[in-house]
Amino acid sequence: MMTIYIQFSNFFVCEKSTDLTALKNELPATVRKSLRKSSRFSLIAAQPLANNLSQLYRDEMSGLYFASERGPLANTEACLQDFKQGTWQLMPFSFLNVGINSACFDIAQLVNINGKSLALSDADQSFATALKIACNDLRSKTVSSALVGTVDEHLDQSVIFTAPSHIHEHNHPNDGAAWVNLTLNPDAALAKLDGIYHFPTLQQAETWLRQQTYDENCFFTLPHSLKVESLAVPDGLTEYRHPAAKTCFTTAQGVKLAAFVKEISNGHLFHITKGAQGTMTIIKISALLSTSQ
Repeated sequence: MMTIYIQFSNFFVCEKSTDLTALKNELPATVRKSLRKSSRFSLIAAQPLANNLSQLYRDEMSGLYFASERGPLANTEACLQDFKQGTWQLMPFSFLNVGINSACFDIAQLVNINGKSLALSDADQSFATALKIACNDLRSKTVSSALVGTVDEHLDQSVIFTAPSHIHEHNHPNDGAAWVNLTLNPDAALAKLDGIYHFPTLQQAETWLRQQTYDENCFFTLPHSLKVESLAVPDGLTEYRHPAAKTCFTTAQGVKLAAFVKEISNGHLFHITKGAQGTMTIIKISALLSTSQ
């Protein structure tokens, strides 16, 4: 099977209180102008990419894979609150499915990708699903490279529709975005993707983890919906925590993975996610010592 490499990785986190003006001010002037009418969701999505466009490998066959667990919640919440207060004005970008597709279009324009573009939501498995589809497209030569991202906003308790209970485990989780660029070329690679493994139950995932070999450079990450205490972690596997602790305090599933690839030059990561009905997905990443590997 063809080996897939991660050529670029970056992430961004911010507090829910960070407004449009602050997010725009983080962007280069040229990007700020092109996104001047974009939503807060699109601006968060653009942050990890805007200052790094020259680092991204892409051509006319590159693809874009945009994942979100819940979509642009801030816009949707504002729309629902306006409706509740009688000041509602219909704005199509305030709705989740349209908002995700609009943000995907904004990013495609920003990075100048004109090939395949896919926006998807698959609950807690959104990032893992996008990554899997991108890998399949790379191996089938549908795309020459794949820019895969995950963007999510924190769901505040004041929202007037029911939220999954795990969203409220932390009082103030951060909004976040993360992007990785996948290629089949090992040159200048930061890491390689060893595999994406799916398991029907947590117990089967734990059995697989116990069968792996670990050293002092092996780490794991968990989603916000799964506590460390609920996983039987094998000896030798350490939870990865970025020096900026807030990166472990965000709803965006891929942020920890992107942080690991960006910051760690030698090591292995088991990125664990939990899906519907207790299904589990483990993404295994190996950071590379040098670009020659």
